[in-house]
Amino acid sequence: MFKGNRKYYMILATIFVGVIFLYYSQPKPINWNRTFGKEDKIPFGSYAIFHLLEETYASSVQTNAEGIYNLNARNLSRDQSLLIIDDHVILTKLEIKSLFAFAEKGNTVLLCANRFGKELCDTFRLEVK
Repeated sequence: MFKGNRKYYMILATIFVGVIFLYYSQPKPINWNRTFGKEDKIPFGSYAIFHLLEETYASSVQTNAEGIYNLNARNLSRDQSLLIIDDHVILTKLEIKSLFAFAEKGNTVLLCANRFGKELCDTFRLEVK
């Protein structure tokens, strides 16, 4: 059974092994998910920003998942910076008032986003295209 067809089986096995080798030797596809995580080294991760902040600009960098109102209510110090990085920033009127109170203390606020909520656009007269 294998005598006459042996070379065809060898060619088929070689092609099969070659395809598997090519599949595993391809570079990994780039992950374009927008995570903005501080430990993500993908294009939309914030790994480089956080490490540059720690090394050059700030003595301590803290990440926080609390709301802006809670963050401002327990924070009484000056000369701090608030950096918000997200794809879509939606803040309520109460959070915007708290953001203004945080800035009035002498602190800095930087909002980085592709889209902003209606209240934020109305307050700052933003027009994003």
